[in-house]
Amino acid sequence: RDIPALSINANPAASDPNGQDEVPPTPTTAQDEWKEKFIRQGGVAQLLQIIFSVKGLSESSERASGSEPQRSVGAVKVVSVTLRMLAALMLSTSSRLSNILGIGFAGIGMGNPAVDSVGQFREGVLHEDQRQRFIDHLITLVWDAAKHAPSDTPPAPSLSSSSAVVQSSSSSTTHGVSDDAGVVIYGLELLLAAVVAGGEKAVFQLLDFHNLEGWLRALLLVCKDRRIREEGASMLSTVASTVLSLNALAGASSSLPHPVPFFLNILLSFLPDVEAYPATCEQYFRVVEAMLRDYTPGRMRLTQSGTHLLPSDLLMLLADSIANHIPTEVTPSSAPDYVLVGLMNLVRVLVRKEPDLKNLCGASKKDQGGKKAMQSASWGRPVESVGLVHELFHGSLFALTNAASQNGAHAKPDAKAKYAPKCKTHVSRGPAFRLPTELCRHCRGNFLESAGRLEAQLDPSRPPHGCTSPPGAREHSPPGSVGLR
Repeated sequence: RDIPALSINANPAASDPNGQDEVPPTPTTAQDEWKEKFIRQGGVAQLLQIIFSVKGLSESSERASGSEPQRSVGAVKVVSVTLRMLAALMLSTSSRLSNILGIGFAGIGMGNPAVDSVGQFREGVLHEDQRQRFIDHLITLVWDAAKHAPSDTPPAPSLSSSSAVVQSSSSSTTHGVSDDAGVVIYGLELLLAAVVAGGEKAVFQLLDFHNLEGWLRALLLVCKDRRIREEGASMLSTVASTVLSLNALAGASSSLPHPVPFFLNILLSFLPDVEAYPATCEQYFRVVEAMLRDYTPGRMRLTQSGTHLLPSDLLMLLADSIANHIPTEVTPSSAPDYVLVGLMNLVRVLVRKEPDLKNLCGASKKDQGGKKAMQSASWGRPVESVGLVHELFHGSLFALTNAASQNGAHAKPDAKAKYAPKCKTHVSRGPAFRLPTELCRHCRGNFLESAGRLEAQLDPSRPPHGCTSPPGAREHSPPGSVGLR
């Protein structure tokens, strides 16, 4: 109860009422000596007891059936401060996860640079028999906090401050970071250190968590705090790098799964629900995009609902999601549509990985008046065209405003046509241009189709039916009546 108000000074002499302790020459030395003294006298063991005593971050009192449990403000605050103290005391080298994030996701497929940045436990502060319990408890606390964290908070303070390990605080936040965010940030740092130090056994413990899908969903999609989602994305990169490193060391005897298909299978299962998280999906798509870059269809197996997911199946799923996506951008100053941006980026990565898929992105059988299918030995069955070139050209980039949507006529347009084109901001129109460009690269059919659609829109003698703005009339037309000049 008293920990949030506890102020621990890094200078031992300052806390000695008799002033008999010798003042060390530098603040860094003072802090290191204070930490060692605190650990030797059982301080870390006491802090671990406090963490283990908190079974959850919600009130345990009786509540009405079906109602949400009430958050225990005191428990969240105590856990946040205690985890911050443990991270400062237990880790000999403490690296903020945001520093790992700066490496990007290269660690997934190019060795394990991110793992080298994970904090290392001080010798003797965490015994083997405590590690398993510690990992399980951290997973549970991080999951609970991520689901309830408020909207974005400023960056967490560095743990390298020489003035104090913990500052006194009577407010609901510490250093501008919400208590829930503190639980996640410092909990993930300790969790990663424990997993890396524990090797294959500890990694298995994390991967076998009974609801790993819900845990990752909370960290990457549900959480409202952008900083926590960034930390969750970085954590996943580091875990994947750790698994790759352990697999390389063990060789054929390794029993750990390959991290790319393992995590992709979980993350791709979120795609049908991603429309419900338009404001928080950016980090999720970034992680999937990075994993997809390291995905090798010939060697890795993706499954969804127990069925083998072929590259063509994934393309069809993404293309349908783009076609059925309801526009959210109304003007160039609207909030970017990160759902649409993420879907388009995934398609671009996929077709670069599997160039044959470009042949399926041209005119659909409806446009051609017949069926267009292709057989691939690697896919094993014929697949139909998805008509993505048409959807991107018209639906996302160059759809022309019709009279019904512009003048408020009685003929009410559907939701997808109301604010056409879908992409109006710089953030979304960039990926919307890059994807058709990639689809036309080394694919004559897509290039000719795109050129034909462009020529038809620029022909002033054939104005589109119902269009209220002549195509090509202005070089910089507003979104909704793009000039194409």
